[in-house]
Amino acid sequence: MHRLALVSLLLVAAGVAQGSPPSKRFFFAPQCGSASQALTANSSTTIQSPNYPSNYPNNYCYEWNFSCPNQMTLSCPDIQILSLFFCLDDVLEVSGNGERKYLCGNTALNYVVPANGMLFARFRTDWLLTAKGFQCTVSCAA
Repeated sequence: MHRLALVSLLLVAAGVAQGSPPSKRFFFAPQCGSASQALTANSSTTIQSPNYPSNYPNNYCYEWNFSCPNQMTLSCPDIQILSLFFCLDDVLEVSGNGERKYLCGNTALNYVVPANGMLFARFRTDWLLTAKGFQCTVSCAA
C-alpha cells in the first residue's frame, strides 16, 4: 500500500495526474537556449541533438523557431530518444500546424507546416540516461 501511495505522489509531482505536457513534467528543468530563423523560399537547415550521432547530454534544453513564406517541412528520419516513462524523461516537442507532437523512443517524423506558419521544436533531457538523439532537416518549399 505504501508503494502505491509513493508512486501516486511521484506521478502527481511530475504532472502526469493533471495531464500536463511532457515539457512541463520535469522535476528540475534546465534553462533553455534558443534560436530563431526566417527561412527563404527553397532553402533548408539542419537541427540536431548535441553530439549526434553520439549520445546527447543530460540536463539539456534547446528551442528552435522557424518561419517561412511557403509550406515548411520538418523531416526526422531517425529519432532515438530515451523513453523510460512515456516521454516524461527526454522529449522532442514539435508544433506549428495546430498539432503538437511529443516524440521519444525509436521513431521518425515528417511534419508539415502551412505557408506563412511558424515551426517550433524543443529538445529537453533529464538528469538520468541518454541516447543517440536526432538529426532533422527543416525545408521551406520553393
